[in-house]
Amino acid sequence: MNIITCSAVSQDKTFIITADKGENAMIIKWDAHTGDPIRTFANMSPNGHIAIDISYDGRFVALLSAEPHHALYIYDLEGEDLPLIENSIEHDKLKHQF
Repeated sequence: MNIITCSAVSQDKTFIITADKGENAMIIKWDAHTGDPIRTFANMSPNGHIAIDISYDGRFVALLSAEPHHALYIYDLEGEDLPLIENSIEHDKLKHQF
């Protein structure tokens, strides 16, 4: 079991997205009112994630993967379980260290 490392709440406060870090890391969409899991997404980062945000309209989620190789992932919450976009980020190009 891993510890949740990042979370975000939708603008309308109906759902929460969490991600964790470690072996078999997961990305989960939760019902904010019942606490029940709604959906699990494919985790493309072997080490999990360290940052997350939800688009204003609640359709997309952006995640930053944990080290050693950072990548940005964008998921469509109404689409497939795989990310729409996966973009590697060179470590020396990050302006903030996590």
